[in-house]
Amino acid sequence: MGRFNAEEFLKADYDEALDTERTLFPQGECIGESIEEMKILPPKMFEAEDGTQQEGSPQLELKIKIRDDHAQRIRDELGYAADRPVYFIFRTWLQISEQGWLDFGPNKNLSLGQIREALGQNIPGQKWNFSHLKGAGPIAFTVKHREWEKNGKKGTSEEVSRWASVD
Repeated sequence: MGRFNAEEFLKADYDEALDTERTLFPQGECIGESIEEMKILPPKMFEAEDGTQQEGSPQLELKIKIRDDHAQRIRDELGYAADRPVYFIFRTWLQISEQGWLDFGPNKNLSLGQIREALGQNIPGQKWNFSHLKGAGPIAFTVKHREWEKNGKKGTSEEVSRWASVD
């Protein structure tokens, strides 16, 4: 790419239409080489069913680099160039205790528990913190597509249905 010129870019004429819907990450088994990035997204306000504003929980976002032997299939399906890295971005809501810490109660933070288990990091009595996720891997996961409907809108999204260790 030559030197970028914002003025010329804004004045350029185009005659091609852009896509209006995102191509979903393909369904199937994947192996993530490593968790490249991990961040906590702050809570967002949302409107409850009764119309009141409520604060949600923070989200954990993981950016997982897909191992090359699986990435080629995904590159082909998404139309990516052969040298483009393939990532899967996974988000899960974190459940926080009344004191403001990670909630370890029954049926709390199951996705995080499954990820830690698959990485060998879910050992009782062993000290753990979120920084242990960055660079961890490999990790296997299964991507499924799920139909949804909310506020009169319908769509399809991808989700992880299973996390597993790589033997």
